[in-house]
Amino acid sequence: MPSSNKQVNLTNPIDNSFTPLDLALSIQNSKIPTLICNTTGIIVLANAAAGDLFGYTPAEIRGINQNELFREEKNDIQNEIQVITENEFFRAELTAIKKNGEKFSCEILSSFFDTDGESYLIVIVCDISNSSTKKMNERFYFATQATSDIIWDWDLSKNTILWAKNFTKILGHQLPPDCTLPFDFCLQNIHPEDRERISKSLSKAISNASNEKWENEFRYRRSNGSYAYVIDRGYIIRNNSGKAIRMIGALHDITKSKYQRDLLNLELRLFEISSLPHNSFKDVVNELLEGIEKIHPEMYSSVVLLKDDDTIESFAGPRIPEEYSKLINGLPISPVTGSCGTAMYKKEAVIVSDIQSDPLWQTAKNIAEQFELKACWSIPIIHSNGKVLGSFALYYKTPKKPSEQEWSTILRINNFMRLLFENKLSVDEIKLSNERYNIVTNATHDLIWDWNLETNQVYRDPKGLKKVYGFSSNEPIKRLNDWLKQIHPDDHEKVQKTIFDILNAKDENTFDIEYRFKKENGEYAWIYDRGYMLRNEDGKAYRMIGAAQDITERKKLEQEVQNYQKAINQATISIQEKERAEIGKELHDNVNQVLTTTKLYLDLAQANTELKDEMIEKSLKNIIIAIDEIRQLSRSLMSPSLGDLGLIDSIEDLVEDINATKKVLVNFVAAKIAENTLTQNQKLTLFRITQECLSNIIRHSEATNATVELYLTDKKIVLKISDNGKGFNHSLIKKGAGLNNIRNRVYLENGTLSINTQPGKGCNLVVELPFSN
Repeated sequence: MPSSNKQVNLTNPIDNSFTPLDLALSIQNSKIPTLICNTTGIIVLANAAAGDLFGYTPAEIRGINQNELFREEKNDIQNEIQVITENEFFRAELTAIKKNGEKFSCEILSSFFDTDGESYLIVIVCDISNSSTKKMNERFYFATQATSDIIWDWDLSKNTILWAKNFTKILGHQLPPDCTLPFDFCLQNIHPEDRERISKSLSKAISNASNEKWENEFRYRRSNGSYAYVIDRGYIIRNNSGKAIRMIGALHDITKSKYQRDLLNLELRLFEISSLPHNSFKDVVNELLEGIEKIHPEMYSSVVLLKDDDTIESFAGPRIPEEYSKLINGLPISPVTGSCGTAMYKKEAVIVSDIQSDPLWQTAKNIAEQFELKACWSIPIIHSNGKVLGSFALYYKTPKKPSEQEWSTILRINNFMRLLFENKLSVDEIKLSNERYNIVTNATHDLIWDWNLETNQVYRDPKGLKKVYGFSSNEPIKRLNDWLKQIHPDDHEKVQKTIFDILNAKDENTFDIEYRFKKENGEYAWIYDRGYMLRNEDGKAYRMIGAAQDITERKKLEQEVQNYQKAINQATISIQEKERAEIGKELHDNVNQVLTTTKLYLDLAQANTELKDEMIEKSLKNIIIAIDEIRQLSRSLMSPSLGDLGLIDSIEDLVEDINATKKVLVNFVAAKIAENTLTQNQKLTLFRITQECLSNIIRHSEATNATVELYLTDKKIVLKISDNGKGFNHSLIKKGAGLNNIRNRVYLENGTLSINTQPGKGCNLVVELPFSN
């Protein structure tokens, strides 16, 4: 059997994905005996009707050459088949032979078709032993020209249409026993917006005697009230005078393919407009929502954003009332903030089929009721990094659950929405990065440079180039060798070595160096330069980015600092000598005098036996006084053993020593404090302030009682020291060394100091240091 060079399209022009599986399912359900043969005439597929007609099972008939079924007409078949290469169909009346040898008259209708790159012949066999069968076969002959799903036969004289029984299966309308319906019934089921157009198209095709075929696409009402998108094809049969008497054709349901096509076209259009710079992101999202609402007119689509404070912000909704958007703005997301708030809170889809009865709408039910919104399905828009960006929602004005197709669409659109959001954020990040770069280059005194090792050219931002290198154009120094010529001769070798080392390093990618650079005006500037090396997968350097800074002024200051350092060192030595002198003075004026007097007592006791006991007793008292003076002096000079005793124990020890002198009675009150949460500096600061204050009270206040309190409040540790002494005029001693020391210590710990005192009314000092447990 010759192969065909002409492909016969047995499917609709919208969806050409006609596979062998589709074909098998189609003919198996058919009541018409149908054979599928390959190009050599071998039967590769047959339905049960064909097996019954020839007396074979479908399995037995497969593999038989079709010539065995039409053995007596073999030559005629071969001759007829030759016509297929020139015409789409051929028709022949033959004598067929069954498995048991019984012969019968039949009519075959055949056509080539291609699928998966292979050519096949479809053969419809009809028993024409009686005229009614032959008439029915004629209908199917003309119907094959329309490649139908639902075959119909329109009798124009009676204005009735005979429908195939799958009319009920596909569109839901019940057929009468004779399967015939008035033409007006069929016309009225066409969508009102398409009805007039289809009526005119049919009239025009029928009235033109030269027309044999008619085709159009429209919406046809199903029995449940929904509409199917269909493509309808018809073959017009005319009498000898050219008048149309019958029209045979087929109705093909393209709802699914058109639906997918419309979605795809919408996505392609959105990708196109989102790439145009003049279109705002909000316009793009609105365009997407409008497209969805056009495909699903009953939907009310919406997109809300999740703000940083976890509240809702309306973003887009072409048909959502503006007042509704205002009312939901600012609502915090939670498990009961409607579909969108809950979806963003839980990071999962939320389907609410009846808003009024669903507890998820507890806090927003009244808002939805004002606008007659009865159902809401929402899916969070989640960035690939896991962050919730917003929510995509669909509202309905009747309680409703999503169909499988609707839910599939929602998931698809939501994923597309996520891509749009991520693309928008990426573009914004790039813009922000560029803005930051421009701001940095304008605001910084650094020179930003980018060295392309493949071209050996260095880009430098113009403003930084002028500020740092003093060049008005990068052209004279854009190549590395030209730039190196500007380096001071004493620094040239060092700079070259640094560059060479970083280029050949394996694990090191950063460097920094200081050098002197000859500016365009001939002056040298000190430059601090640092860079970062970029390498490919093999570790080879291909690019270096860095920043150079003019540090000439800093170098001058460093020299001045060196000069000042000598003066500071000298001042330090002087202070140390002064401190030693003060210590010597204390030892001389106090301890030395006491010890001298003690020596005189002991000399007198040795010389005069009558005064011996009295002088020894006085000497012992003086020695105790000397020991106390030395201990007080040592304690003021040495750091307290806070690490051993802790803050509270150290203050208690200090208070006990003071109380032992009986010069003033000090009461220490301390709250329970976890000292391990205090820093060592905080402990030392609190101890030194206590030590300084108590020392001042003893020396100057003439107080008989003092109180030291240590406690926590409002994440602060508070030290409060008060006395009943004579007080003082605070304004007159602000520059005192003791108070300045206290102020400095408090300042270094980011604390606060307050002093409440008046002459004759004692003194109250409060220190507060920040505390974090």
